[in-house]
Amino acid sequence: MADNHVTILLAEDDDVDAEILSRTMNRLNVTYPVIRVADGLQILKVLRDSADTEQRFLILLDMNMPRMNGIEFLEEYGRAPKLHQNMVLVLSNLDESQFDLNPYRPLINGYLTKGNFQERFVDELTKLQL
Repeated sequence: MADNHVTILLAEDDDVDAEILSRTMNRLNVTYPVIRVADGLQILKVLRDSADTEQRFLILLDMNMPRMNGIEFLEEYGRAPKLHQNMVLVLSNLDESQFDLNPYRPLINGYLTKGNFQERFVDELTKLQL
């Protein structure tokens, strides 16, 4: 399961959560390259630096991060149509009902809680045709 032009951009500031997610992806035989960043500002830098290439990212977006959280990232991302060739899966410890994501629905490809990541991640990849 690998597309040469897709890289997972893991936006997770917590080292323990990032390690758990990485190990889970390995256990699920997810072979996409992974770049880890710790906040929304770093996501935007990676995306902007790659904007003129064929590189596409599957962004696993933690909602609670320092400097620029998930909502703030989605607001900025929404203003940058040149970056919209990427895919966004929101990732949180909290249920989706804890966030007002309605204004960002066109930008979001899915929502996963960290508690059911293993069960749902492969399903989300299939939906995204990855």
